[in-house]
Amino acid sequence: MASGPGLIPPELARTSQWLRDNWMLVFAAHPLLRLALLAEPPGEMSVFQLAERFLWVSFWILEVGTFLVANRSGLDVPRFLREIAPGGKALLLIWLAALAISPIFAAYPSQAIRNSLEWCVHGLFVASAWHLFRRDKEKARCAFGLFADYLPRFTALTGVLVLLSVYSIGLESDYIFGYEIYGFAHIRHTGYIFAPAMALGLYRMAGRNRQTREAMLLFVLNAALCLWFGSRGPFLALICAAIAGYILFPEFRSPAFALRFGLASAMAAALSILVPSPQSGFFNAVLRFWHGSADPQEFSSGRTELWKDAMHFIWERPFFGHGGSQFQHVSPATNGMFRHPHDFPLQVLFDWGIVGGGAFLALVAALLWACLKQRGTAPPQMRMSIIAAFCMLGFALIDGIMFYPYTVALTLLFLVYPLAMRSGNAGKDTLQAHPGT
Repeated sequence: MASGPGLIPPELARTSQWLRDNWMLVFAAHPLLRLALLAEPPGEMSVFQLAERFLWVSFWILEVGTFLVANRSGLDVPRFLREIAPGGKALLLIWLAALAISPIFAAYPSQAIRNSLEWCVHGLFVASAWHLFRRDKEKARCAFGLFADYLPRFTALTGVLVLLSVYSIGLESDYIFGYEIYGFAHIRHTGYIFAPAMALGLYRMAGRNRQTREAMLLFVLNAALCLWFGSRGPFLALICAAIAGYILFPEFRSPAFALRFGLASAMAAALSILVPSPQSGFFNAVLRFWHGSADPQEFSSGRTELWKDAMHFIWERPFFGHGGSQFQHVSPATNGMFRHPHDFPLQVLFDWGIVGGGAFLALVAALLWACLKQRGTAPPQMRMSIIAAFCMLGFALIDGIMFYPYTVALTLLFLVYPLAMRSGNAGKDTLQAHPGT
């Protein structure tokens, strides 16, 4: 609905315009926002804080807010869907049908229905991000640049503040740091916060500009904090992204990048060990790597049992799965605790079966392939986004990052940005990168 002069207060109009131009900066600040919401002892949390702790409610709000901002600036969802190529549209419809059907077979249908609705929100977020990127490419470049600049900074600040909260409680206290820590649902979820920031820094270290030194310092700080808290998955994902970068982009083949990446990783590992931490096996990923190397089950933190159990139950309901958010209720290996198999393909195949999960994996593969097809002409920001997507998808193979809205939305955003920013007329460009072209 059009708004005439005087119908909207000038202050609100200016705020709305700022959000349309700088919406990604709000996403960059989310780690600090989450810390502010959770910076109380877990036993004293309000109902909203408990919901935030387990469901990342604040990020759902940001995704819905992005949709409202995009809608305000002219987003037309039916038109967006019409622009998808026939093959991609068929996969999307199959996946949406599986979202609707899978809760019927769920042990706890209400949780499965909520999970399906959450994924619909992610879908609207993708359409919104596409629209906001396409409507003004120059502003989109600025918005993504701010996001890439500030996410590592805000993430590092968040990590330092959480580290200080640990010291304020006391390293030798009886506080159960392994399960309760300010700013995170669980100490092992610290990697979910640090991984996107380190992924962006990885590409910056391959560059040849004045930001390279700052990017390296921020990478060291974020990596050291992530290792100090004990999260290992992001580092296997960074290796995956570095290998992808070596294959795809010449800047990753330079001796300068190899030196920076190796030096930054070594400095982060040393710093994480030198800074005192609580006497708990959950802390310090370097030591967890070292002590777990002799025992595959300990090294994987029990993931191999979860993967075997997930594969078994996939074949029990192969077509439409068990429904979302059901894994901890179905798999004995979870002990009623783990909410996902800690592997992205197994998760979606368990949730939506070979029909829905297969369609979704094909959509993600199509998006990734479309990004790779334009790698030769992609400018630095688009290359950074592609590398970050590889990092997050690599992380998703060994952890449950595609269960939580923060990492789901950022992974999808990294995949969508290169496609939305490709050259061509915004009014004529369509999503012809999907299957069926």
